Amino acid sequence: MDDIYKTRKTLLFKIKDQYNDDAWAEFSEVYKHYIYAIIRGMKITAADADDIVQKIMMRLWKKLPEMSYDEQKSFRAFLAVVTKNEVLRFIEHRKRQMKRDQNAYDTDDGDYLSTIRLPEIEQIAQKEWEIYLTNRAFENLAKDYDTKAIEGFKMCLKGIGVGEVARLIGVEEKMVYNLRFRMKERFSKEIAKLRQDLE
Repeated sequence: MDDIYKTRKTLLFKIKDQYNDDAWAEFSEVYKHYIYAIIRGMKITAADADDIVQKIMMRLWKKLPEMSYDEQKSFRAFLAVVTKNEVLRFIEHRKRQMKRDQNAYDTDDGDYLSTIRLPEIEQIAQKEWEIYLTNRAFENLAKDYDTKAIEGFKMCLKGIGVGEVARLIGVEEKMVYNLRFRMKERFSKEIAKLRQDLE
């Protein structure tokens, strides 16, 4: 399990070399979807979100190799700030474009910009991070448990009763109890490991 993820410290050290393609591919795989989810949570369209993610990744490619590593700071919080700043740049750029076109706030774009919820960035980032960690933890569990077991455990997490879960996945109730106990402990460990490695 220790080999599944490089620690945040190790990965950040490796990407100090801007031309370490493997390290940057790993960095992108770990954090890109989280950044995208924050942007979409701010009501940015999918097309614009893709463009903003690319700008953020380029900005990080330039900036991260120069940064010193600080054990006490949350890298996730740093990413949320960088994302917020890039979205602000996007909004300001779009507003300037609209003014140049003499259509400020009278177009669909004006309505679109007004729906972006910048003050809630911290809540959006926190919510998306929890979803992201949960999904990554389930990806790890899928390496050791079959699909039926994973689906059964997800049902248990949603509060569905043991009897109903057993009926839906076609096993005895005793198996659901055992599965729930074993997977709950493993799931908690996966989440803790991901927090340690990625935040």
